[in-house]
Parts: sequence; C-alpha cells; structure tokens
Amino acid sequence: MIKDIFSKIKSKESVAKKSKHFTSDSEDLVTTPILQSPNADNEYASQIPMTYFASKSPADLSSTFSGLKAGYITNIGARPQQQDSLLISDLNNEVLCSSNGVLALVADGMGGLANGAKISASIADMMNQLFSDTSTALSPQNRLLFMTYEAANSIRNYLIKEQADMSGSTLAAVIIYQNKLSFLSIGDSRIYLVRNGLYLQLNREHSYSVELDEAAARGEIFYEEAANHPKRNALTSYIGNIPIEHIDRSTRPIKLVKGDSIVIMSDGVYGTLSDETLERIFVKDNPAAAAKAIEKEILAAAYPNQDNFTAVILSL
Repeated sequence: MIKDIFSKIKSKESVAKKSKHFTSDSEDLVTTPILQSPNADNEYASQIPMTYFASKSPADLSSTFSGLKAGYITNIGARPQQQDSLLISDLNNEVLCSSNGVLALVADGMGGLANGAKISASIADMMNQLFSDTSTALSPQNRLLFMTYEAANSIRNYLIKEQADMSGSTLAAVIIYQNKLSFLSIGDSRIYLVRNGLYLQLNREHSYSVELDEAAARGEIFYEEAANHPKRNALTSYIGNIPIEHIDRSTRPIKLVKGDSIVIMSDGVYGTLSDETLERIFVKDNPAAAAKAIEKEILAAAYPNQDNFTAVILSL
C-alpha cells in the first residue's frame, strides 16, 4: 500500500513547482501550500509546500456521523519553508467514522532543506492510507501503534537509503471512536484535553529539556545550567533514521463528554503563546474560531524568527 510513497512525494514536488494547488491520487486528500507570512514569496518556500490532508469539504469540518466539529490553523511563520503537516480524516465518511472513528494528527518536520517537509508529509499520507482501511479489526490504541510502526519503518528505511542522517519528524496523533479518545505521541508536539474551560496536557515532550529539568530537581546540576543548556531543545525521540526511543500513548481510551475539545499543536504554538493565553482561547466552543484566535495571537506577537505553527482542534 505504501511502498511507493516517496516516489509519489517526488512527483508531487515536480507538480508543485508548476502549480500552487494540486490534488493527490486520492480524492480524499488535498495538498496545498500554506504561505501566510512576509516570506510567502520566497522562491524555495513556494516550491516546497506544506501538506495537509482534510476531508473532501475542508470548509465544512463537522459531522453528524462522528458528532465532532473540527478547526485547524497552519502557518509558515517567519521561516523560509513550512515543515509542519496535519491530518484530519474524512468526517463525512459514514463507513470510516462508524468503523474506525476519526483520526487527527500534527507532524512537525525537522532536518533542514526539504527533508523535514517530505518526512512530515509522508507520515500524514501513510497514516491516512492505513487509517482508511476498514477491513482490519483493531482497537484504536493498537491501530495507532500499528500505523505508527508502519510509517516509522518506511521513513527509517528511506532515510537510511538516502543517507539523510539529520532528518525526521515529530508525531502527535489521536483517534476518537465512539466518544472515546486514544492518543500517541513521539517528539515535542503536544496533545491537550480541554474540559470546562480548563486544559490538561496528555502527553510528555520527548525533549532534552525534560531530562535537564529532572536532573536539576534531583540536585545533579544547577537549575541555571539546565535552563541555559545549548542542547535544551534537542529531541530525545522522533521518527527518523534511528529506532524510536520513547512513545507516549494511552493504554486505555479516555471517555469524552459533551463540550470536550482535543487540541494538537506543534511547538511553534506553545513556544510562542503562554499557558494563560491558550487557556483563554480554549474557552471558545467553536474550534474554527479558536484556531483563528491562535493564529491572531501568534501573528500579533510578531517574533522575528517565528517557527512554523500548526494546531488541530476537535470538539464534541
């Protein structure tokens, strides 16, 4: 199913150089560059589009089949290229929603040049293809593990073959099935559960900063050393050319209640906005409005080196 995924990406790149909008082989996938920054005219950025996958009608992300509403925002920020990708499975596919539920994810590419964009887009594509298979009876937790294993294995084999040592991507993914949440994450993208205006981070960040802070708490190093360590932001786990070191996931599904929201975001969001700002934004019961509010706050901050930022919001 996914053996030729990278050849497909290479062919997509050649099309992207000719047109800013194009459709993939599947009718359910739309690949579009999101260039909404002062660097939008950058020649390199225009040739390496961010890839997102949404339902057939991205403007109408709501469903009677799943009972969910969705919103998302993605922006290149002040960087020369977009390396974030996101996925929201087809909310209007009754068979898929009834059989497998709804899949959403954010993948934040790393490694420079085009590799980060390629890897995050590949993960989104492969996860979408695997999730679309309704013939396999798996629990949501095991489905996430299976899809992650397949995607990570393909990514690792490709990068080893291409000798691309410093490339990879984070992954933060959720499945909502019968009003229950299962999640999985690798890297430093975050997953939140928002309930009654309060938000709870469900996953841990696989970042060297976590290990440094824990070492400082144990008295092994000074807090100042932990805070100013040059490798503080380095990832300790990611999908790349080496085995995955850490995976955070739910072993049992989390029951959701009416009014709950699930938010997935790249570090370009939480690295810019304070917890207080995010908590205020998440009070909104309209996921599309919340996504727009996130973008408005980040653009207002006007950081000169603003990272790519992406968020997906699902509300019950």
